[in-house]
Amino acid sequence: MKENNIQSQFNYTIDLGIKAAKIVMKVKKSIKDKIMNILVCVFIVLMSGLLIWDIVHDNSIVIDIIILVLLVGFELFNIIMPFIIINTQKKFLKQVVSNNFDYTLTEIDKDKCLESYYKEGRIVMQNSCDVKKLIGYEIQDNYIFLIFDNFASAIFDINTLKNISKDDFEQKLIAIIATNKMYKGKKTF
Repeated sequence: MKENNIQSQFNYTIDLGIKAAKIVMKVKKSIKDKIMNILVCVFIVLMSGLLIWDIVHDNSIVIDIIILVLLVGFELFNIIMPFIIINTQKKFLKQVVSNNFDYTLTEIDKDKCLESYYKEGRIVMQNSCDVKKLIGYEIQDNYIFLIFDNFASAIFDINTLKNISKDDFEQKLIAIIATNKMYKGKKTF
């Protein structure tokens, strides 16, 4: 751990991990996802109307019912999936937190973001993310949640930030995200 790294030390809790998972899902939900959900709802309404039309006119309704069931199933899956993810995350976090870590140290050094979990002065577990995959951040309850494109997150406690102020850290995150978006849009062959 270098002294000039951006660092934050705090106690990791299940509630903090659940909050991070919810923020990741919220930030990762793209405009495409929202449009897809709206279109599925529109097609459900249209297929329901077509089904009624076919019933009234004694036409075959088998294809109508199959398409309608698939559309409703797809939408139900989209509604239920966040609850499944949060429930799975809770179970995982209970296992992780049951190790009774002394503290968590999150740090950024150049191109890596590391979350290290310490017990009795030693690293017991560590997560690493490439800063080039940072896609967003959110500030809630004195924590800065970093969101990466692989649904990973990192948490910084604002009260224990070292080597940078909150405002400077936000500006640095904004610059990193802008750079990442710029390079993501470019295709390399």
